[in-house]
Amino acid sequence: MRPSNSRFVLPVAIPVLIVLAFLFSPQATLAQPPSDEAAASDQAAVMIELEDPPAVLVYAAKQNQGPSAAAAVAAAQVQVAAISAAQEQLQQQLTAYDAPVIFSVQRVYNGVAVLATQAQRAAIAQLPGVKAVHPLIAKEPNNSGSIPFLGIPALWQGSGGIGMPGGLHGEGIRIAIADTGIDYLHRDFGGPGTGYAANDRTRIGDVPGYPGSRVVGGYDFAGDDYNASLYGDKSVPRPDPDPMDCYGHGTHVAGTAAGSGVTTARTTYTGPYDTSIDYSKLYIGPGVAPAASIYALKIFGCDGSTNLTELALEWAVDPNQDGDFGDHVDVINLSLGSQYGAEYDTSVTAANNAALAGVIVVASAGNNGDIQLITSAPASANRAISVAATQHVADTIATFSSRGPRRGDAGLKPDLAAPGTGIVSAKTGSGSERVSSSGTSMAAPHVTGLMALLRQAHPDWSVEELKALVMNSAMPIVGREEVRLSR
Repeated sequence: MRPSNSRFVLPVAIPVLIVLAFLFSPQATLAQPPSDEAAASDQAAVMIELEDPPAVLVYAAKQNQGPSAAAAVAAAQVQVAAISAAQEQLQQQLTAYDAPVIFSVQRVYNGVAVLATQAQRAAIAQLPGVKAVHPLIAKEPNNSGSIPFLGIPALWQGSGGIGMPGGLHGEGIRIAIADTGIDYLHRDFGGPGTGYAANDRTRIGDVPGYPGSRVVGGYDFAGDDYNASLYGDKSVPRPDPDPMDCYGHGTHVAGTAAGSGVTTARTTYTGPYDTSIDYSKLYIGPGVAPAASIYALKIFGCDGSTNLTELALEWAVDPNQDGDFGDHVDVINLSLGSQYGAEYDTSVTAANNAALAGVIVVASAGNNGDIQLITSAPASANRAISVAATQHVADTIATFSSRGPRRGDAGLKPDLAAPGTGIVSAKTGSGSERVSSSGTSMAAPHVTGLMALLRQAHPDWSVEELKALVMNSAMPIVGREEVRLSR
């Protein structure tokens, strides 16, 4: 099996995860005029929307009235001129507020972007011709976009809807990442950000950082030289107790599921984790469950494939190997797979059995594209949550994301989709740096973190009940887009 990662950044997407996506609808907050000192600190970028429709709407309406393209063009030109005149008048009024203009647009939107304080925004909103004042939300292809898009801060805050308790961050919940290991020295996991050169990756205790405050345990089932695709000694695992990542995949995945976040000063972010979080001060956004305990189950070497998936599931069910499954982890992430997953695949059986023991199994659907029956194993398992990939800015499924139904009985898979293109997370071996990746591997940990929060909210629910909850509250997939994004 290979990590379900993609080297292509493809557009597409659907916000599939939570019913909370509708909560992320920012609006301007108007307040009383602050003091001069406060005014200097609360200046923010906003878009002033004017009343008239943008030129594109006028153009489209004119086209619908008849076949004359010239008439549509003329109407649009008139509208651009009218909007420009109104915006120029507005900008003259803005000189009295000392609100610097960033840009203005007339064709796809009728608005003027400015920097303004709360008091200035309140006054500007009352000007003639102003329809609304909206915050300008910075756009980046990273966790700072996908996490709030899914409504996760509302769960952190406690405004997740009826029956949802507050303060869900993953406290007391254990997540296993069965992957290429985790860079526990990285600041996204509370590590020191140093010590790589001195670290002996075959033993623990030689450098500070593991076990740590976030990556609290795990095991290397593979050894760095292991590769199931090769013959000879390298296809034989050489386990050791140190699950340090020398591949990079698992670190990225773990950061999305449960990373703490890294500030722009390159320090570990420690909160708050709620709707007040200021993503402009973060270099790497926090994962979905930033307070969960993480276990690094390293089942890959520094390259290649693995046959050790079942070992990770075995450990997840009984971490101390005493035969008592009461200490099983809550969720295990499997961002890996083999295409055309069959019911006789042993990892499928192992995944189903792990779920019966109480482990929520989340697996990536695979990156083999729009081909029927190609969904990967172990994501094809009945009791696993199989995750496809989307782009979180459009209601389309990623073109690289494997399609269902599954092989054999044509059972419906995948179960969910989550953002999986252009996701930024922790970069292994870097101390505090980040890297962007795309694939169903990037989508699955969003669901893994979410399931950790739902397990925290409903500790007595069965795996089946929690799976039904997340699937029944997901938004429907409405289409797909066949456009590639260049890197």
